[in-house]
Amino acid sequence: MSQVSVEDILFDFAAPTEVSLRNRIIGFIALQRLGRIAIIPLPVVIATAALAGARLGDPRFPILLVMAWLVVASTLVVNGVVDAERDKQKWPLRPLASGLISKSEGMLYSITLAGPAFAIALVVFNWLSTAIIFFGYIFGYIYARYTRDGIGYLTVVVPFSLVPLAVWAAVSPETILTPVPWLLAAFCVAYVTASNTANEATDKVPVKPLFVQFKPFTEMVVYVAAVIIALFIGILIVFYAQVSWLYLVVLVAVTACALTAAKSLGSQRSPEVVKKSYKIFTLSNAVSLLSLTVFALIK
Repeated sequence: MSQVSVEDILFDFAAPTEVSLRNRIIGFIALQRLGRIAIIPLPVVIATAALAGARLGDPRFPILLVMAWLVVASTLVVNGVVDAERDKQKWPLRPLASGLISKSEGMLYSITLAGPAFAIALVVFNWLSTAIIFFGYIFGYIYARYTRDGIGYLTVVVPFSLVPLAVWAAVSPETILTPVPWLLAAFCVAYVTASNTANEATDKVPVKPLFVQFKPFTEMVVYVAAVIIALFIGILIVFYAQVSWLYLVVLVAVTACALTAAKSLGSQRSPEVVKKSYKIFTLSNAVSLLSLTVFALIK
């Protein structure tokens, strides 16, 4: 695949640059960033649906996953379109940056993914879940186009925090005003704060997280605080959702694993070490959410 790995394609680091039908198809797949969807949003969707009362035999479960994949993928494609010019410096082998796929094709692809997602939300589920994911889609564009550079990259927590709220509104017989969906939204905020703080530390050109540029020590403090906050939110979820206390064992182990990544964010850091720590953190949180799903399904 012309020295482009499967990981490169799944995380949209690169795609083959030679123009051909096969490579263009690979480019469109890369634009979805399927690896990021599988590690971050889908475990949140599955855990939220389980806590909301959906079971694996529930026909809404697979439909919900398809809807979530479509809307998140379409948002990430828009993000790629907005980033096409800046990616020519940092990620020149991405399909939009390399010219394999044009910006207009990228936007059309995003709309093609988003349309069925909104239709599913409205026809299969309800107007509230449709409204929430629509707002998340719009804010995803606002984030990429304006707030990331104008305010800071941590403004991305807003669209991510809406994922569990949309899922809860779609499948739960209870109102969205109950504590659990909002705790899950807060968990997403803490998770994405830690995740992006670790991820952006690999950037050679410093970008501000929120209003100002953090120093390495401050980034480390923010990361540690977000990880610990996620732990306490997880404890509250166990209490309010009446999940088995065994999940706390998983949560503590995952938190300890995630905290080991903090040392790479200090002043004596290297991109290689930071990238490895980011992967450890991302995997540990995916394990946490999937474990929450298991305990929610068996309670």
